[in-house]
Amino acid sequence: AHLQEMHRRGVHFGQVAIWRQAFLGGTLDHHTLVFEYTASMRHMSLKLDWGREGLAFVDSAEDPSLDGDIIVRTWCRLTPAHLEVLLLDVKCKKYILTSWNCQHFAQHFFDRAMEATQNLTTISGATSPESLVALEF
Repeated sequence: AHLQEMHRRGVHFGQVAIWRQAFLGGTLDHHTLVFEYTASMRHMSLKLDWGREGLAFVDSAEDPSLDGDIIVRTWCRLTPAHLEVLLLDVKCKKYILTSWNCQHFAQHFFDRAMEATQNLTTISGATSPESLVALEF
Protein backbone atom coordinates (compact mmCIF):
# COMPACT_ATOMS: atom_id res chain seq x y z
CA ALA A 1 0.00 0.00 0.00
CA HIS A 2 2.86 2.41 0.80
CA LEU A 3 4.53 1.92 -2.59
CA GLN A 4 1.19 2.39 -4.34
CA GLU A 5 0.64 5.68 -2.49
CA MET A 6 4.15 6.83 -3.39
CA HIS A 7 3.44 5.98 -7.03
CA ARG A 8 0.18 7.98 -6.94
CA ARG A 9 2.16 10.97 -5.64
CA GLY A 10 4.52 10.67 -8.65
CA VAL A 11 7.61 9.63 -6.71
CA HIS A 12 10.61 8.41 -8.72
CA PHE A 13 13.68 6.96 -7.04
CA GLY A 14 16.86 8.73 -8.08
CA GLN A 15 19.50 6.66 -6.31
CA VAL A 16 19.83 3.22 -4.83
CA ALA A 17 22.45 2.23 -2.27
CA ILE A 18 23.53 -0.66 -0.10
CA TRP A 19 24.38 0.40 3.43
CA ARG A 20 26.40 -1.72 5.86
CA GLN A 21 26.06 -1.61 9.61
CA ALA A 22 28.43 -3.63 11.79
CA PHE A 23 27.06 -5.46 14.81
CA LEU A 24 28.23 -8.03 17.37
CA GLY A 25 31.39 -6.03 17.93
CA GLY A 26 32.08 -5.71 14.21
CA THR A 27 32.17 -9.45 13.58
CA LEU A 28 29.07 -9.34 11.35
CA ASP A 29 27.49 -6.83 8.99
CA HIS A 30 23.84 -6.12 8.35
CA HIS A 31 23.12 -4.86 4.83
CA THR A 32 20.22 -2.55 4.06
CA LEU A 33 18.88 -1.42 0.70
CA VAL A 34 18.07 2.29 0.45
CA PHE A 35 16.15 4.01 -2.35
CA GLU A 36 16.55 7.80 -2.33
CA TYR A 37 14.12 10.36 -3.71
CA THR A 38 12.90 13.93 -3.26
CA ALA A 39 9.46 14.78 -1.88
CA SER A 40 8.20 18.18 -0.75
CA MET A 41 11.69 19.65 -1.25
CA ARG A 42 13.19 17.10 1.17
CA HIS A 43 15.69 14.32 0.59
CA MET A 44 13.95 11.08 1.55
CA SER A 45 15.11 7.49 1.98
CA LEU A 46 13.06 4.33 1.66
CA LYS A 47 15.04 1.80 3.68
CA LEU A 48 14.32 -1.89 3.03
CA ASP A 49 15.55 -4.40 5.60
CA TRP A 50 15.51 -8.15 5.15
CA GLY A 51 15.94 -10.43 8.15
CA ARG A 52 14.65 -13.49 9.97
CA GLU A 53 11.26 -11.78 10.45
CA GLY A 54 10.97 -10.97 6.74
CA LEU A 55 10.80 -7.59 5.05
CA ALA A 56 10.61 -4.33 6.99
CA PHE A 57 10.78 -0.77 5.71
CA VAL A 58 11.19 2.78 6.96
CA ASP A 59 10.44 5.82 4.80
CA SER A 60 12.03 8.90 6.31
CA ALA A 61 14.08 12.06 5.87
CA GLU A 62 16.43 10.78 8.57
CA ASP A 63 19.84 9.30 7.80
CA PRO A 64 19.19 5.63 6.91
CA SER A 65 22.00 4.36 9.14
CA LEU A 66 23.68 6.76 11.56
CA ASP A 67 26.42 4.29 12.45
CA GLY A 68 26.64 2.58 9.06
CA ASP A 69 28.41 3.30 5.82
CA ILE A 70 27.61 3.06 2.13
CA ILE A 71 29.08 0.07 0.31
CA VAL A 72 27.80 1.06 -3.12
CA ARG A 73 25.48 3.72 -4.53
CA THR A 74 24.33 4.50 -8.05
CA TRP A 75 21.75 6.48 -9.98
CA CYS A 76 18.52 4.71 -10.75
CA ARG A 77 15.30 5.47 -12.58
CA LEU A 78 12.76 3.34 -10.82
CA THR A 79 9.18 4.00 -9.78
CA PRO A 80 7.58 2.66 -6.62
CA ALA A 81 5.23 0.59 -8.84
CA HIS A 82 8.23 -1.08 -10.50
CA LEU A 83 9.82 -1.74 -7.11
CA GLU A 84 6.58 -3.35 -5.96
CA VAL A 85 6.64 -5.72 -8.96
CA LEU A 86 10.26 -6.62 -8.15
CA LEU A 87 9.35 -7.29 -4.52
CA LEU A 88 6.47 -9.55 -5.57
CA ASP A 89 9.00 -11.69 -7.46
CA VAL A 90 10.62 -12.69 -4.14
CA LYS A 91 7.48 -12.62 -2.00
CA CYS A 92 7.66 -16.34 -1.18
CA LYS A 93 11.37 -16.41 -0.31
CA LYS A 94 12.35 -17.17 3.26
CA TYR A 95 15.37 -15.87 5.13
CA ILE A 96 18.16 -18.44 4.90
CA LEU A 97 21.44 -17.37 6.50
CA THR A 98 23.64 -19.07 3.92
CA SER A 99 21.73 -18.39 0.68
CA TRP A 100 19.14 -15.59 1.07
CA ASN A 101 20.17 -13.22 3.84
CA CYS A 102 20.28 -9.42 4.04
CA GLN A 103 23.38 -9.26 1.81
CA HIS A 104 21.80 -11.43 -0.89
CA PHE A 105 18.56 -9.44 -0.69
CA ALA A 106 20.27 -6.04 -0.93
CA GLN A 107 22.53 -7.11 -3.81
CA HIS A 108 19.63 -8.73 -5.70
CA PHE A 109 17.52 -5.55 -5.62
CA PHE A 110 20.49 -3.26 -6.26
CA ASP A 111 21.22 -5.28 -9.42
CA ARG A 112 17.53 -5.21 -10.49
CA ALA A 113 17.41 -1.42 -10.04
CA MET A 114 20.53 -1.05 -12.20
CA GLU A 115 19.07 -3.34 -14.88
CA ALA A 116 15.84 -1.35 -14.97
CA THR A 117 17.80 1.89 -15.31
CA GLN A 118 19.95 0.47 -18.12
CA ASN A 119 16.85 -0.78 -19.93
CA LEU A 120 15.14 2.62 -19.68
CA THR A 121 18.27 4.39 -20.86
CA THR A 122 18.61 2.03 -23.82
CA ILE A 123 14.96 2.44 -24.80
CA SER A 124 15.07 6.23 -24.54
CA GLY A 125 18.44 6.53 -26.28
CA ALA A 126 19.68 8.71 -23.42
CA THR A 127 23.17 8.61 -22.00
CA SER A 128 23.33 6.44 -18.90
CA PRO A 129 24.31 8.21 -15.64
CA GLU A 130 27.19 5.76 -15.18
CA SER A 131 28.77 6.79 -18.49
CA LEU A 132 28.54 10.48 -17.57
CA VAL A 133 30.88 9.86 -14.66
CA ALA A 134 33.61 8.78 -17.08
CA LEU A 135 33.34 11.94 -19.18
CA GLU A 136 35.87 14.70 -18.59
CA PHE A 137 34.64 18.27 -18.57
